[in-house]
Amino acid sequence: MNAIQLAELAHQIADRAVVCDIESEGHLQTDEHGRRWYDTRPMLDPREQPSDFIEMAKQALSYALDRGLVFPHPAHVYLVRITKAQA
Repeated sequence: MNAIQLAELAHQIADRAVVCDIESEGHLQTDEHGRRWYDTRPMLDPREQPSDFIEMAKQALSYALDRGLVFPHPAHVYLVRITKAQA
């Protein structure tokens, strides 16, 4: 495997891992149109998570936004929707 293939594989693995984290650690909510939103507040709550997990969750959410894997709710930034941009 060459360096480019390895980098592509790393992105694919990271993308899947971040989406999996959001889907498993965020709280699923469905809006009036049947769209799925994930409440990310539990991922960042110091009463529920250790500080190292919170830092990792912040990085993961930032990565997901930058990669276009999620987009935030227009009125509630703690809610995100998973896009189909993941590999």
